[in-house]
Amino acid sequence: WGANLYDIYLDDVLVVNQSSFYTDQGGILSIAMSNYHPNGSVWFDEIFVGVDDTMGFKCPILNSFGNVEMKRPIQQGWKVSDLGGNSHLHEMQRHSSHLSKRDVYNRVDGGALVPFDGGGHRAYMSDMKFRSSDGDHDDVA
Repeated sequence: WGANLYDIYLDDVLVVNQSSFYTDQGGILSIAMSNYHPNGSVWFDEIFVGVDDTMGFKCPILNSFGNVEMKRPIQQGWKVSDLGGNSHLHEMQRHSSHLSKRDVYNRVDGGALVPFDGGGHRAYMSDMKFRSSDGDHDDVA
């Protein structure tokens, strides 16, 4: 409030970002919210006023040019031992069952089924986007 800036979120989406306001009273005395449409109704579920206690966290926003904007915190790189392995799939197997033993699947063309077609079952998923020989990445600001 000291900077005379405010944000408005609608359904958890930032719709007004760092908009300024003017006060000659040295602060805010009241806040009014209204619905100007005569045939409509409005529901205010949550209203937060005061100091931001989210440590400055903001969800990424999509600007008017269609680009994602986000502020990244200063962070340390992860050690190699913290990263885990790369994403990988289980080795594919073909199982025999009462279905695969039916005549329709024992034709020359395999019953129109292609063995080992498609992706395998995920064995491990890593969300690490960047890796280097000594960790994920250097410190960034």
